[in-house]
Amino acid sequence: MLRAGRDGMSRPVNVLFLCTGNSARSIIAEALLNHEGGGRFRAFSAGSHPRGEVHPAALAVLAGAKIPVAGLRSKSWAEFAESGSPRLDLVITVCGNAAGETCPIWPGSPARAHWDLDDPAAVDGEGQRAAFEQTLRLLRKRISDLTGRELVRLDRDGLGEAAEALRRAGLPFEDLDGPALEVFRLDGEAGPLGWAALERHGADALLRSVVVAEARRGTGAGGELVARVARRAAGEGVERLWLLTETAAPFFAGLGFAPITRGEAPEPIRRTGEFSGLCPDAAVCMTKRLTG
Repeated sequence: MLRAGRDGMSRPVNVLFLCTGNSARSIIAEALLNHEGGGRFRAFSAGSHPRGEVHPAALAVLAGAKIPVAGLRSKSWAEFAESGSPRLDLVITVCGNAAGETCPIWPGSPARAHWDLDDPAAVDGEGQRAAFEQTLRLLRKRISDLTGRELVRLDRDGLGEAAEALRRAGLPFEDLDGPALEVFRLDGEAGPLGWAALERHGADALLRSVVVAEARRGTGAGGELVARVARRAAGEGVERLWLLTETAAPFFAGLGFAPITRGEAPEPIRRTGEFSGLCPDAAVCMTKRLTG
């Protein structure tokens, strides 16, 4: 079994943590991931309505855990939608309010996830410090899971599990052992999160066979899987991804894929099995540029 290592990219994975005020939960998450990400992740935080200052208890619990706090500040999410801002790979909301708000257009169309955490700043009096410490513990567990995830390229012996997951989801699985296909699995601490495949044709590649483990659906795992496969493809010279989908066009649109007619796809993509027979004519063709 071959391991992908850093998804084929030299730069870290850029993660933005969002909440409403950007004074407590998102600040703690930013500091934790930068401290514990081993250089593989670069974390930021912002708020839809920033308070303009970091909660003193957030700084206190971070300092008590020996996590650096220098440079932490409360700021607007608008900073990360500006020209020249970091190209985000993953946006994680850490409160229900921020999750329900309309976000700016993020450069790079990052994957999204939601971690629903209670606001420790809403606790008054003597219990507030304990609430912040609990938030730190919960975020540390979540971040440990995030940093422990790895994109794995499967050899032929590992294709059976991917085929079974696709079969259960009602997706084509018959040709996963094709010579032009690379099949990937995104692993987490609790087991596989999902599978996807790439069929490469020069600077173009067909993204296909995307399926999320049943227990991880609705958690953002699908977006992260697609983002990591796209990062790997870009790191190995792929300039544009193509796909066909019957039911998931809104999901892929949220990841930056745009609908396009089948006739506009390059000839090598149109000759693939998915275009010529595995997917029905009603399937939507979509594409995303990875470079430029």
